[in-house]
Amino acid sequence: MKRTPKQILALIAIVLLVFMYVITLFCAIFDSTATMQYLKLSLVMTIAIPILLWIFGIFYRLSHPKDDFPEEEVSAEEITAGETFAEESSESQT
Repeated sequence: MKRTPKQILALIAIVLLVFMYVITLFCAIFDSTATMQYLKLSLVMTIAIPILLWIFGIFYRLSHPKDDFPEEEVSAEEITAGETFAEESSESQT
């Protein structure tokens, strides 16, 4: 399965957020002195990472216009079927 850049960035974001939450939980369980700092960082990153991904998505769309992507391949049978359907519909209207 081929992944798009948007899906890859989303997966990276999910991994980063889960990693932050696990570290925060681990520090809270073992009463680390840095627990509050990790909690604050986790809260900030919960908001910042999706916003950054959204900004990266905008820049990606601006740098890769839709006309750069190849069109879907259409078989000759589909083209012929479309022409036949167009001919039949124009004949029925007259």
